[in-house]
Amino acid sequence: MPDWITNALEKYPQGSKQRENFLTSLEQYQTLGRAGYMDLHPEAFRTFAPRYPLSAQRGWEERQQIEDLREMMYQFQGSEAGLIRWLITKKIQDLEYKIARDVGLTEARPPTYKPPPIPDWMKPYIETETITEERTSPGGRKMRGGVTREVGTLRPLGAQEELTSTQQAQMAGYLAWQKAGAPTEYSEWSLRNMSDWQRRWEEYTRQSQALFPKQQSLTTRWRTAEQR
Repeated sequence: MPDWITNALEKYPQGSKQRENFLTSLEQYQTLGRAGYMDLHPEAFRTFAPRYPLSAQRGWEERQQIEDLREMMYQFQGSEAGLIRWLITKKIQDLEYKIARDVGLTEARPPTYKPPPIPDWMKPYIETETITEERTSPGGRKMRGGVTREVGTLRPLGAQEELTSTQQAQMAGYLAWQKAGAPTEYSEWSLRNMSDWQRRWEEYTRQSQALFPKQQSLTTRWRTAEQR
């Protein structure tokens, strides 16, 4: 249980009206989420700014976003969601850095970029190629020169690959990330696309099976990744 809930329960005596109101509000917040709770109790948020000093207001919105993101992270606990958790974690770190700067912690440093968490066992299955992406101005016009970066695609699986269910799930998550454009920054669009990992995996396994030699048995040592 988070500290702020424990502290509130210790503050309000058992059976008190304050404790009852707090538990009711907490249940509503957990059920509706931040946006739904704000819609239900707009008066509580309209009065926030005048009642608290400026130093307390700084970063309040970012803290609420962080809370929502951490709550969202609990929805993505499977092995196939490793890259989704990576994107959410990066967004949280960015928001924490913004809060630190806004409240005057000038010694705060921006998060250090870390590459996507690709397991070592998967790397032999990834074929990389270098692509050049066009640059556009804010007005949509093409600009001279492009941005060059490497992208990885999964090679087809052979019939006798020995993969565990966890490895298959990790591979399915990587495939969904790659199909979403290999994003390195959090966005709702990316998460929606990456959440569709099972459909991507089924397409990939069908394509791999289509390449099996005709004379070879179609009994594989890997099965479609289990849904979580």
